[in-house]
Amino acid sequence: MAIILQKTRQLIQAGITAHLHLGAVMCVMRNGEVVLNWAAGEAQEGTPLTADHLICWFSAGKPITAVAIAMLEERKMLTLDDPVAHHLPEFAAHGKDRVTIRHLLTHTAGMRSDVSGYPHANWDESIARICAARLEANWIPGQAAGYHPRTSWFILGEIVRRVTGVAIEQFVQGKIFDPLKMHDTFLAIPDSALDGLQPRLATMHVTRGAALVDANLDTPLHCTRCSPGSSTRGPAGQIARFYQMLLNGGSLDGAKILDRETVDALVSRQRVGLMDQTFKHVLDWGLGIIPNNARYGIETVPYGYGRRASARAFGHGGSQSSVGMADPEHHLVIALAWNGMPGEAAHQQRLRDTLDAIYDDLELT
Repeated sequence: MAIILQKTRQLIQAGITAHLHLGAVMCVMRNGEVVLNWAAGEAQEGTPLTADHLICWFSAGKPITAVAIAMLEERKMLTLDDPVAHHLPEFAAHGKDRVTIRHLLTHTAGMRSDVSGYPHANWDESIARICAARLEANWIPGQAAGYHPRTSWFILGEIVRRVTGVAIEQFVQGKIFDPLKMHDTFLAIPDSALDGLQPRLATMHVTRGAALVDANLDTPLHCTRCSPGSSTRGPAGQIARFYQMLLNGGSLDGAKILDRETVDALVSRQRVGLMDQTFKHVLDWGLGIIPNNARYGIETVPYGYGRRASARAFGHGGSQSSVGMADPEHHLVIALAWNGMPGEAAHQQRLRDTLDAIYDDLELT
């Protein structure tokens, strides 16, 4: 390739011109090697965006918490069919005693409303609010599906804390990020590191219409308080290393995070053919990871992997802004994030078109 990923880069630049985003970061790996680790545009107006900037990944970081839970299952510290209340007795309030860890990971628990109070409530307050909440009316856990943006992921994080005695953000730092050399990736930035990292934060913007509005996610509370399903920040190159580890079957550069059989379970279809009541679309789901759902409508499926990805592709999208994915058939990893949230329809089109352009540039069919 005379110019690496030329079509993809031009498409991202066109999105800047069209005010869909102020900038974008992208890391593409093929056969375990970095093809391109690149940034375009601005982190904030007047500040160039670089590959070293920390960008918000939102739900594209959810698989990190899923991997933490899987690590504890491998160590026989829990099972996925444990009732949540086995680890958090107070969670059983109002009929939630039937909810299992598996229900949380497959978004079938029936607790979609965000009652966490994040980021203004502290961790213990968030957990207490969620434990005191009721399930959705007439919801039978495991029999209905609806994406949980945030609430159940706090509970998964609290399970990690109860079982290990270590806060979820500290657990993943020590057991996942550090071994994978993801030293600038965080679920919550330590207070002591915030001032030093502030210049490297890529500001997320709302870009609907002609306006460019700061999404107000760089406040000290947002940066330093953990929301395990939505607060991941880091450079694209490091997020790509996480997804490369999954593609490799649980290991990367000598660091073993999971057994291959465990990764296979995480990325396989654990919930099949259910209408997702949040996305209003039939979607399959793995254990905290989204398989390729193109078979349910390649042009309509939300947070998919484009028109060229193989049926075995998996990963997770982040709200109107990002995707981390791996495609085993093509030995491909993509970590891609824009710092502009243009609305769902515009983002889904942008996502499909950009992923397609990557496959086209790499001559993958």
